[in-house]
Amino acid sequence: MKKKPPEYLSQLVRELRIIWNDREFIEGTVNDLLNEEDCNTMLEFIRSGKNVTVETVCVFAVLLRRKRDELNKQNSKTGPDGQVNN
Repeated sequence: MKKKPPEYLSQLVRELRIIWNDREFIEGTVNDLLNEEDCNTMLEFIRSGKNVTVETVCVFAVLLRRKRDELNKQNSKTGPDGQVNN
């Protein structure tokens, strides 16, 4: 039995299909979003209706991914006690 995706992901896919019902566009966008927070941020962007195009969605997804990667990199440089790891 196939596991049902989380609701936030289903909502995002529905919104992306409205913009462009293209499998590669949808999969590529979703793959750049690493967690529920990123997906919800993308949903807010899409629902704002401000300059929402295939191109801006793709760029925004990449920017979210880079931001998350940078945060993860910063977190890996500090330990649980906040001290910088060498």
